[in-house]
Amino acid sequence: MNKFIPTTKHFAICTLFFALLALALHSSRAADASRISFGCTNSIAVSTTITANMGNAIPLGDHTSVGLEVHFAGSEAGTTGVIYSFARANTDTPVAADWETVPLLTAGFAQNGIVAVVGYTNLPVAAIGAARWIKLVSVQNQDADAVLTNHAAYVVLKRGL
Repeated sequence: MNKFIPTTKHFAICTLFFALLALALHSSRAADASRISFGCTNSIAVSTTITANMGNAIPLGDHTSVGLEVHFAGSEAGTTGVIYSFARANTDTPVAADWETVPLLTAGFAQNGIVAVVGYTNLPVAAIGAARWIKLVSVQNQDADAVLTNHAAYVVLKRGL
C-alpha cells in the first residue's frame, strides 16, 4: 500500500498556491472602489453660493464607505472656506419628492491662495445611513476676493471589507 508522505517540495507548492490565492482575493477586494464625478460647475465667483449646475446625483448602492474628494484653486491669496452641502434619497429611483429638502450633510475645505487644493474626507456612516443616492445641492465660496477655479467634486465609493 502506497502512503503519501509530504515532502518539502509539496509544502512549498502548497504554500505558493495559497499565497497566490490570498493575493488574488485581496486584489479583487481592494479594487472594489470607484470615483464618480458630480460633474458640477468649474468656476465659483467670490462670496457666492451656487445651487445651479450641480451635476449628477450619484447612486450609493450597497457601498458602506463613502468619501468626498474636491479639487480647486483660488484666483487670489484667500484662505477662507468652501462649503459643500448634499441631499440624500433613500429610494432606488428617486424623484424630486424623494430628496431631502433641508440637507443635513455638509463638508468644508479651506482655500490655499492660488495653490491648488486637493481635499478628501470620509462621510460619516451614520450620515449616509439607508440613503441610496446622494447629490450635491450647493457649493459656497466664502472668500470675498478669490474666485474658485478648476473646481471638481467627486464621490469615492468603497464596499466594506
